[in-house]
Amino acid sequence: MSLETLIAVRSTAGIWSLVKSLQDDAGWSVSGIVDPRAEGTLEYVPPSTAVLISAADVLWLLRHRSRRLAAKLLEDRLLVLVEQDNVIETVTHGARLWGYLLDQTFNTLAIERLQLSVEGYLVGSARLMRQLLLNDLRLEAAARLVPDELHVLHLLGIALTNREIAEESGLTDARVKILVNHLRKKLWLRNRTAVAVFSYQHGFTQSDAGGYLAWSR
Repeated sequence: MSLETLIAVRSTAGIWSLVKSLQDDAGWSVSGIVDPRAEGTLEYVPPSTAVLISAADVLWLLRHRSRRLAAKLLEDRLLVLVEQDNVIETVTHGARLWGYLLDQTFNTLAIERLQLSVEGYLVGSARLMRQLLLNDLRLEAAARLVPDELHVLHLLGIALTNREIAEESGLTDARVKILVNHLRKKLWLRNRTAVAVFSYQHGFTQSDAGGYLAWSR
């Protein structure tokens, strides 16, 4: 029995090779192609239908459409094409029936990878999987930072200079430079800019009422 698949994409340019591959494969059946952001297009998708959709569109729908649709999406079988820069946000929002295809596009997607995502695998290139593993190790390392390092990580994420960090934290310029170097080494990052980007991307810019970092993973 073939799996009914609804392709939710804003532009059909370049997807016809994927459509043909799905139609030619006995395990798949294309039930339609819709614009995911058009009103009402995903409201009544049957539970047995898999929806192939980009992570950018899923996140947009969760933010901008009704709570009812958001709740339905979390119960649907979504096969999500995830760009490298929103992997963590997408997986964090993800649900039990979602499958993930990392660094894939509608016009480069292989049927074999699509099948793995249906079975619940996080599918991606070996290079990207290594990057994700390293990123997870960085988060674990960040959880073990001492308070001064965490505070500097927070201030780097909101784009302060070393001099501004020193003034804000009451540390000397020399001490700030040492802490920035510690962060670079402990988080396996190449330079100060990479540390600042890591801080921003992973929520280290959020502070609690007491002025200490509230780290959200």
